[in-house]
Amino acid sequence: MQLTDDAQLLIAIREVYELSQRGLAKRLRVSPALINRIENGHKNISDALRIKLAINFPPDEEKITNAIKALRKVNFYTSIKSS
Repeated sequence: MQLTDDAQLLIAIREVYELSQRGLAKRLRVSPALINRIENGHKNISDALRIKLAINFPPDEEKITNAIKALRKVNFYTSIKSS
């Protein structure tokens, strides 16, 4: 399954800040189910949630970019194995 850009962003933030889905949800004051639905590609990040992300997680573009690149690499190799 191909990860959406929104899923990659949340997973990268969780990895960089060492948070579980529940921990991220708590920091953002949303439900863990919402985080799960976004990470599984069933929902997109709303504008309101993007604002909460920007407020709660100071941008560290290099760390987050590297985490997203790693996720894409894993996702690429996983999709090859599945074919």
